[in-house]
Amino acid sequence: MKAGSVLILALWTLLFLGALALAVGAYVSGGIAAARAVQAESTARYAAVAGVERAIREIAARTNAWDGVQAGAWNNDGAVFRDAPVGNGSFSVAYAYGRVNGTATNFGVIGEERAVNLNRAGSALLASLLEIAGGLSPASASETAAAILDWRDRNDEVELTGGAENEYYAGQNPAYPCHNDFFESRHELLLVKGFTRELFLKLAPYVTLCGTGRVNINAADPVVLACVAHSCGRPDRTVCESLSRHIAEFREGIPLDSNEALRALRASLPAREARLLSKMEGRNLLTMRSTCMGGVSTGRSGDAEADPARPDGRGTVRRITFVFDRNAGKLVYWFEE
Repeated sequence: MKAGSVLILALWTLLFLGALALAVGAYVSGGIAAARAVQAESTARYAAVAGVERAIREIAARTNAWDGVQAGAWNNDGAVFRDAPVGNGSFSVAYAYGRVNGTATNFGVIGEERAVNLNRAGSALLASLLEIAGGLSPASASETAAAILDWRDRNDEVELTGGAENEYYAGQNPAYPCHNDFFESRHELLLVKGFTRELFLKLAPYVTLCGTGRVNINAADPVVLACVAHSCGRPDRTVCESLSRHIAEFREGIPLDSNEALRALRASLPAREARLLSKMEGRNLLTMRSTCMGGVSTGRSGDAEADPARPDGRGTVRRITFVFDRNAGKLVYWFEE
């Protein structure tokens, strides 16, 4: 009887120890998985940071008088910026840009002057942007452009038809003040009188907050070039769009890197488009060089098992969108995701 009791006690003890071992194993396994995930997150982030640093080094090393989307050490070099190994991870730096027939991706960085600067563009360019890219009527485009100007100016006076200052925004529900200073984010447009989310999404690819305000003829999206052309006296939109296509096609073969190249471009255009291009140049709306360069640095961990949500087996991913001002020698925009 006594031996049987001992045996039962021993069995219960073994059962308890087995359950304890399973519990400890599950706890330790979870801890190991969590540690691996943290390590993968850290590896991916610092790989993305390394991509930004490599991009800055390439930007700082180049002092040429022009830049665009053509092959070069900073704007289209897969050997430098595509799946570059770093530690137990890798980075890629890339950007999307508009071509005549859709959008393409290059590995490197691109100038922010490819877009319309919300903080520096005049009423004519803003109105053309709202009409061509935003799809507004000419009257609505002019009024919404006036509202943008009032949002960023430093006074509380409505100066153009359609503008709005604190009195208008105080009447909204909920009420909020007019910014009366430069835009700090593109998303501020959603607070400006006349803006909807749909309109914002249409404009977002074509606006920036960085740069001199002039548009880089080598890098600008054809839509942006058409807007710049249209802002010069509001000529027929078909002429503006034809000119933008011709510029985009010409620069794919010959970079616009000098006044001689610009003369060759004008000589290749129909007379009406050539005159319009000269007007764009005369109004100092164009440049061949960007002051601010940016892109998206994507860092990946080397541990394919670190992120089970990624069935492609390419590890954890982190992205940093950045802009570097090469004249000031500093980063002016940084967003992590």
